[in-house]
Amino acid sequence: MNHIEAFAVQLGDSPWLLAVVLVLAVIDGVFPPIPSETVLITAAVLSAAGTGPHLLLLVLAAAGGALLGDLLAFTLGRRVPLRRIPGLRGARGQRMLARAGAALDRRGATLVIVGRFVPVGRVGVNVSAGVLGYSPARFTLAAGVAAVLWSAYNATIAVGAHWLLGSSPLLAIAVGMLSALLLGLALEAAMRRMESRRAARDAGGDRDGHSAAAPPARRHAPVTRSPRTSACP
Repeated sequence: MNHIEAFAVQLGDSPWLLAVVLVLAVIDGVFPPIPSETVLITAAVLSAAGTGPHLLLLVLAAAGGALLGDLLAFTLGRRVPLRRIPGLRGARGQRMLARAGAALDRRGATLVIVGRFVPVGRVGVNVSAGVLGYSPARFTLAAGVAAVLWSAYNATIAVGAHWLLGSSPLLAIAVGMLSALLLGLALEAAMRRMESRRAARDAGGDRDGHSAAAPPARRHAPVTRSPRTSACP
């Protein structure tokens, strides 16, 4: 990662830096260890210092690469046959898929947008959306919005760090990276908390459903009719 960042600094205002940012963002969509955020922040600090590419072009290159990477992960998920995934063949696996599909139907756009800011989470969300047959049109729209927000956010914190620490570009880069990392960790924790609460509610609903079963119908004793007596003259 240090070599990639040093290479980005050496490129400076060369147009090739935009190509590097775009390619790394694409690869990061399916392979999280690639440091696309750090290279984007480094390039944005250089841009703010006047020694890097134009900031708008940088944001567009990063957003385009992020969108392509997310679409690649989504396409890979669509090509995975569900019946070949271990643990999803039984009844429990089918219930898990049903809950995941319902979550995507209710708040799929939110998951895609929030997941974009979590390095490992975005891959899991995008692949799962493809596996579960989420609408390609809806996914593309949500992923596009997420890519623009992600790129603009990282560029903004990089420029802000440069304004605060302009005399120390390396410190500005470090502050920008730390801010992006903290946001990703916070969003990941929030997603886990939401999923835990939803799982607890689902489990409680299942228990209530079983306990609220209708009681067996009461059996009434048969009614015996007395024989009709004839009237005396």
